Amino acid sequence: MPRHKTLKSVARSIADSFISGLNYRDDDYVMGHLVVAAQRTKSSVLEVDLLSGESRPAELLSPPVLESIESYRCRFKDLVTRSQSDPGFVASAQMRIDFDLTKTKRVRNFGRGTPQSPYRCTVTIADDRGRKYSASVTSWWSPGLTRRDVSLWSRIRNLWSAI
Repeated sequence: MPRHKTLKSVARSIADSFISGLNYRDDDYVMGHLVVAAQRTKSSVLEVDLLSGESRPAELLSPPVLESIESYRCRFKDLVTRSQSDPGFVASAQMRIDFDLTKTKRVRNFGRGTPQSPYRCTVTIADDRGRKYSASVTSWWSPGLTRRDVSLWSRIRNLWSAI
């Protein structure tokens, strides 16, 4: 029997997944694309409707970010069902990512100093009874390394160890 209270775990799962290293598009992690755009444009908030896929502001919505948002929108109902709930219970589902652009710290990655920005990713799901289920993840993100960089350094390390 479908339950409402598992919507809390759906919110947590989406927040954790969206900011994770598994959310990789094009040549960087989606959070890397977002933090670069946020630092460049000074737009510090991304808002996403997980049911419709509508997102704003446009200056943060590069093709890799839009592709990722569409992927989450397409999988949302399935995630709700797999969590033993019912998509019909969901009245709204919002994701909001806030970057604090007034704070940065530099982290050295492979000899490069890359600026990190703190962020908070909050997913809020409202059910058909008016109850809200929310989960937040707070951390720092740097656009720093890409898979290509890691691959290059792996090859250099392997060459060096063969000598």
